[in-house]
Amino acid sequence: MKLIRLQKRLKISIKFIQKFGLILLAAALFSLFHFSTTASASKEEKEILILFPGQSDLAAYPLTEKGIKSALAAGTEFRIEYFIEYMDRYRNSDQTHYHQLLDLYRHKYSNKKFDLIILFSAPALDWMIAHGDDIFPQTPVVFTAIFREQLKFVQDVISGLDDLVKKNLRLSGQPMDIAALAKQVCKKYNISLGELCSGSRRRVVVEARGSISWIAVRELGCSGADVARFLGVTNSCVTRLVSSGAKPDVDDLISNL
Repeated sequence: MKLIRLQKRLKISIKFIQKFGLILLAAALFSLFHFSTTASASKEEKEILILFPGQSDLAAYPLTEKGIKSALAAGTEFRIEYFIEYMDRYRNSDQTHYHQLLDLYRHKYSNKKFDLIILFSAPALDWMIAHGDDIFPQTPVVFTAIFREQLKFVQDVISGLDDLVKKNLRLSGQPMDIAALAKQVCKKYNISLGELCSGSRRRVVVEARGSISWIAVRELGCSGADVARFLGVTNSCVTRLVSSGAKPDVDDLISNL
C-alpha cells in the first residue's frame, strides 16, 4: 500500500532529523539520492522537486536551494533537472488558495514521476502528508528545517498511519486490496463489478462508488489515485466522493473488513 510507503519514507526522514536537529541536509540528501540512483543507473537524467511553503523572496530559500544543488552536483553520472515550487502559504492562508494550489499541482505533476522530493519546513511536510500519495505516489521524500519540538507532530502522524495500516490487515496479515473490497461493495448494492467500474451514473452505482472510495481512502488508507484507477474515474471524482460531507452508510462493510 502506498500509505505504508509514505510511512517508511517519513521514518527515514525522522532519523535524519533526530540526528541533526534543525538542518539543511545537503550532504545527507546526496548520500540518499546517490544510493537510490546507483540501483537504476540506466537513467541518465534525474528530476527533483523542491517544495517551499512560503514566497520566493524569503532569505532562507535561495541558501537552501544553493546548498542542495551544490551537494548533488557531485553526482556527475547523471544530470539533474530541478522543479521548484513556492506555495506562498504565509501570504495566502485561505482555503481557496489552498485548493487552487492543489488543483494546479495535480494539473502540472499528475503524470510526472520525480526521482526525489525535498520539503522545506513543517507546512510543506503537512501538505505532503495530506496529498503526497495522491499526486506523487511511490516517490522518495526527505524534509529539512524541522525543529526538534515539531518532531512530536511527525511521530503522532506516523502513529496514526500505523493505526490505518493495522485496519488494512486481515487476520492472515495480508493487506486487503481494492478488488476484494469491491466484491463486498457489489454484493451489498446488488451490482456487477463491471457496472461499478463502468462510469455509470445510475444512482445505486454512484452510491456504491462513494462507499468504496470512502472505505478505501478513509479506513484502509489507500491513495485516491489507486481508487480512481480501479474505478476508471478521475482523481478529482474520488476526492469529491470522499470529501462530499456526510459519511455514507458503510458501517456494515467496515465491520466485515
